[in-house]
Amino acid sequence: MPPSSLFVKNRATTAGVCTAYRYIGASPTQLGDTFGVRGSTASSNQTATRNGLIHFKGNIYARAADGVYVKDDPTTDAGTWTQAHAFTNPDVTTTRMPGLHVIPVNDVPTLVTVFKDNSAANGYRWAKFDGTTWTASVSATNAGGATDYFTLIDEIVYRGVLHFIIGGASSTSIAITFDPGSDTFSAPTEPFTNPVTSMCVFNDRLLAVYLPSTEDATLAEYTGGSWVAVAGSNVGWNSVNAVHLNAKFTLFTDGTYLYGMVPSPTTDGCRCVQWDASLGTPVNITDPVLPLSLRSSVDGGSYGGARLNTRWATILDQNTDPALADKYLYQSPTQSGPWTVYKWNGPGSVITQIDSGGDVTASIPSSPNQAGEYIFTPGEMDIWITGKTPVVGGQRVYFSCSGDPGNADKIVNFRFNDQGEPCLALATLIGMGVFSGSPAGAPTLGTNQVENVDADPSVVYYADWILTSDGFTSGDRAQLKPVISI
Repeated sequence: MPPSSLFVKNRATTAGVCTAYRYIGASPTQLGDTFGVRGSTASSNQTATRNGLIHFKGNIYARAADGVYVKDDPTTDAGTWTQAHAFTNPDVTTTRMPGLHVIPVNDVPTLVTVFKDNSAANGYRWAKFDGTTWTASVSATNAGGATDYFTLIDEIVYRGVLHFIIGGASSTSIAITFDPGSDTFSAPTEPFTNPVTSMCVFNDRLLAVYLPSTEDATLAEYTGGSWVAVAGSNVGWNSVNAVHLNAKFTLFTDGTYLYGMVPSPTTDGCRCVQWDASLGTPVNITDPVLPLSLRSSVDGGSYGGARLNTRWATILDQNTDPALADKYLYQSPTQSGPWTVYKWNGPGSVITQIDSGGDVTASIPSSPNQAGEYIFTPGEMDIWITGKTPVVGGQRVYFSCSGDPGNADKIVNFRFNDQGEPCLALATLIGMGVFSGSPAGAPTLGTNQVENVDADPSVVYYADWILTSDGFTSGDRAQLKPVISI
């Protein structure tokens, strides 16, 4: 079963309040009372993915159209939401609402979100929280786009920058970036001509699948500050009749291959394709991956719903087993109604249906690469990196954790990757200690793990990661994920 993941209903076709949930599979449990103002437009149900609910430094924060809210008690499902930060001049008649994301800014983990300004036609503002202080833009930045670009299509963090795609009734879309290190927006050039777009990082390359005017699903790569079509990556068939802007397909990776759920050549169903590292023409693996109930008629399937409103989303589970990255696919043939949840079993096996239910209008987090902040159970411990300094052969990594102060019985290790995908490999540690604070007991070094850790946020520990032992040399990129357990 998928982990307990954070969903939020913060957009609808009518004005109203927001509701937060944690979903186990397709079964929702409401978190706290209702709160805030939800974004609303006539077609606000377009996309089913957005990262509006997040676990950050021991608390749960939620994104509404009018600001960010925090739940008063993270140890239970019950509780009250209060506004932690009010947006300045927000446009609440739009669902262009990217975030919340945790992004390191000068080595400080920072909660980041962006919102549409109510006065500027295509103006955006930002808000950030370092765990102590909120900061926000004093004016809007015009990032481009048409006035009918009213909804968020997809969002992802790549190399410390938030990338998001918006679209609208004209069935087109535009890409925008926000760099929280410099507090700057940009609108990179891009080939997108249809809002059915999904992003993923593969081999440290930020990629998107989109439909060009030929409707032959193709990859684009963000490189040199622009989105560029990847020559030869198209699937090789045209989608009959334009896929409706309410549809949402998905990209995900197992580290070796990139996979996509893409439109089929007919007006029903979809196909599953696989790209290798060359990003050349993908292999159609619809057979055996998709059951007949999801295949189009041209593939011998019996999918009963039109492709116009099909939604796909991916949740990555690295919490259940940090050495694995189980993937769960959420699918719905409509823009309302229940989800059906499938487990990915690899490119040679059919996906397995494990659950159905819930409500597609409660947005699922967009997390094809990392999902830890969007997975939460009440009372769950949290851990975050607070900084780093060089040591011989590697980095000294500083970290804090929360959730059970006064009991020095936790274990911490680190998982890494050099390609921007799930961090699965265990990092080599040769030293550790207490940097500041007074834990309930003294930590000890086990085999590549720090033992006897106190989950008290007032304590800062350190661990020495020897990058040379893990195959890194000077100038290499690395991604590191801390993991805490009992």
